[in-house]
Amino acid sequence: MLSRAAASLSILLLLPAAAACTDGQTVTTSDAARLVAASGPRVVVAASSETEQPSLGCGGGGDPLLGPSVLFVSENSGATYERIEPADTRALVRIGVKAGVFYSIAQGDGASSFSVLSSTDGRTWTELVSRTGVPHDFSLSGAGFAVAHSGGVLSSTDGSAWTDRATGSNLYAPSVAQVGETLVLASPEEGTLLVANGTGWDRRSIPKMQSIWELIPAAGGLLVTGVATLDGETTSAIARVDLATDSVPTYLPGYVVRPVITPLGLLDTSGNLAAIDGSEVGSFAPFMPSFESATVDGNSVQVLRNGTISVSADGGRTFGAPIALPIESFEHAAR
Repeated sequence: MLSRAAASLSILLLLPAAAACTDGQTVTTSDAARLVAASGPRVVVAASSETEQPSLGCGGGGDPLLGPSVLFVSENSGATYERIEPADTRALVRIGVKAGVFYSIAQGDGASSFSVLSSTDGRTWTELVSRTGVPHDFSLSGAGFAVAHSGGVLSSTDGSAWTDRATGSNLYAPSVAQVGETLVLASPEEGTLLVANGTGWDRRSIPKMQSIWELIPAAGGLLVTGVATLDGETTSAIARVDLATDSVPTYLPGYVVRPVITPLGLLDTSGNLAAIDGSEVGSFAPFMPSFESATVDGNSVQVLRNGTISVSADGGRTFGAPIALPIESFEHAAR
C-alpha cells in the first residue's frame, strides 16, 4: 500500500528555458490558497501565487511552480478579506495560532532550509529562527513549539530559545506532537514512536502499526494514524496510545489526512467526522464535502475549500454560505 505521505509527494521538474515548444504559449498565474488559521475576529489564509508549467515537447500539463507568498486577512471573522503580498516572499507551508499570535513555517529556496515566523496581525511577519533541513510538521501547544524536520525536531518553550534534537538519521516526512510537555516523533518508514527524554529519544513500538503518518494529541492521549495489520489484513487505521502506561493501544480502521479536532469530534479533510469521547474515537461517517484546511477557535470552525471560506459559529454543526477569497488570476506568455 502506498503511504499517504508518499502519495502526496510532488516533484517539480525544471524545464529548459529555451524549450522551443513554449514559444508563444500562454500560461496562467493564480493564487492557490492552502492553509487557514483564526484567532478571534482575525482570520489568516496562507497561499502562494503559482504559475502553470508548460510541458516539454508540447501537449500535457506540468506541476505548478511554487511562487511568492500571498496572504488573505480578515478582521471581521471571515466576512471580508484583504489580499496582501508580504515583503517576505517565501511561501508558508504551515500556519497556526498560539495565545492570539500567528506562527508559521516559511520554506527556504530549494526546499533545503526553513524559518519559523510570528505575526500579531497576519500581515507583517518576524523571523524567530531558521535552520537547514526540510520541514514536515508543526506543533503548537501550551508547552511550546515543535517543528519536525528531516534531521529531528526543533523546539522551544517560549519562541525565543530553541533546541534542535537530532535523531541521528535522515527522516522521511516525520510528524511531531506535544503530549503535555513530552515531545513525540514518528515517520512513515516505521511503526515506532520516538519519545524525547533528557538526552535523546526512547523508542516505543506500537503493536500492529507498520507505518505512522500523523500524530494527534487528544485529551491527554495520542492518536496515531497510519497503516496497521488488523485481523490479518493490512489497512489504514488510527491507534489510541496512552504514553503514561504500557496499556495495549485500541484501534479503529480509517483513513485520515490532516484531520482537525472540532467541538463535534475529529473532522478529516475528506469531510468524514468521528465523535471523540475523551481520547476514544468513534466510527467515521460522511459529514461535509472535502476541504483543504480547517481551523478551530473555541466554538468557531472555519473551513477552506476551493478558494472559499465556510464559517460555523456553533462548533461545526452548521456552516454559512461560502465566502470567496479575492483571488487574483491572469494569463501571460510563457518564459
